[in-house]
Amino acid sequence: MLNVFTYWSYDAIPQIHYSSHSDYTEGFIDQMSRAVKVRLRSKRPVGTTLSAGLDSTTITAFAANELGKKNVKLPAFTSVPKHNANRLVPDKIIDEWDVAHTLTEKYPNMRHIRVDASDVPIHQGILRLAEEYGIPTNRGVNLNWILSILQQSRDMGLGVLLTGQLGNAVISWYGGSNKVFFDLLDGKIGTVMDSLKAEKKRRGRSSPFLFAKHFLAPVLLPLWKRREFLYVSRNKLLKGYSIIHPEFCDQIGLRRIVQRSEDFQYFKAPKRPEIQRANVIDINKPLVCGGWHRHGAMHQLEVRDPTADVQLIKYCFGIPNELYTRDGLDRAFLRNAMKGILTDEIRLNKRRGRQAADFPLRIIQHKEEIVALIKDFEKSPVASRYLNFDKIIRSLQALGNGQKPAEMRLHASNTLSGLSFACFLDRYFD
Repeated sequence: MLNVFTYWSYDAIPQIHYSSHSDYTEGFIDQMSRAVKVRLRSKRPVGTTLSAGLDSTTITAFAANELGKKNVKLPAFTSVPKHNANRLVPDKIIDEWDVAHTLTEKYPNMRHIRVDASDVPIHQGILRLAEEYGIPTNRGVNLNWILSILQQSRDMGLGVLLTGQLGNAVISWYGGSNKVFFDLLDGKIGTVMDSLKAEKKRRGRSSPFLFAKHFLAPVLLPLWKRREFLYVSRNKLLKGYSIIHPEFCDQIGLRRIVQRSEDFQYFKAPKRPEIQRANVIDINKPLVCGGWHRHGAMHQLEVRDPTADVQLIKYCFGIPNELYTRDGLDRAFLRNAMKGILTDEIRLNKRRGRQAADFPLRIIQHKEEIVALIKDFEKSPVASRYLNFDKIIRSLQALGNGQKPAEMRLHASNTLSGLSFACFLDRYFD
């Protein structure tokens, strides 16, 4: 007889209280070091993915330090754009190579490798996922980059590839979008005042702005979004689900489903920080447990994520949430803990990276081939029943005709989603 029981849950995590900040940092370093070290066990060489972000650089630093003790090289793969996409996402780091490369100054046993995924055209990555794995994807803009890294890792004879997919909710948690609001509800007046003073000092925000951001927005925005959902029209709904055939949308009552579904209210109502944090992990688990592991197995690789280590999660969830927003610093705990381990170019960097930001330009490069594929899939009775091929083709043909960056990304996303689901339906249901 099979007995199913809960091994552990977020609710059962005990709170951790130390007398000094240095004790929290020391405990984290011990847990992080152990989580990485146990995942370096392999008969074959180990590699790692590396961006300019805090999560992957932290994992890479600990791995490089450990392997350096044995004079072992650590291949580190960084995604770089093939085309200049600064216009598409002007507020992000498009090419993360320079910032990530500063880590080699501290760890000379790193072998830093550029990956522009020229060997895997963007539409081929989408088709491979649908055909070989039997999974359609919404966008999948970085699939070709993932597949290129895995292919290079296999060709180099690696056996293990490290990633940090759960890092945002575990080691580099930011405290939660409504932390100050719920601190007030919990009666933590001193904590609220300290948070507001620190944010005002560090970011130069005015008192009215902070009041509106932390106390009015969490209450008023959910009410506005709920009102918007109650009166959403089919045409407006299809802007977000634009590859769905309108007749199929009416047939299944999609408007009614959206209005009643809690999934669509996830980011609409304020969540307590601990609930929001657990939800981030739950959302990303399929990518960690399913996507990366499935891709890795197809390339004779084992993908391991130190940020998914249960003991590390328990520690990071157990320490006070105030540590993550200390002195008004975003992701403060990890930035402070990694002083001397990461370079300051990485540790203090505030700009987010955007991997695969040039995906619309990659689609344009292969536009004719993708148009031919989509028109071929349009012949499928099943695919044409569920998908709006007219809109998919219009989106593809509109690319490169002087659209604004947001419009260009939307058209490119529609194209990739349409190609993925068309291939999936044609392959498995026609």
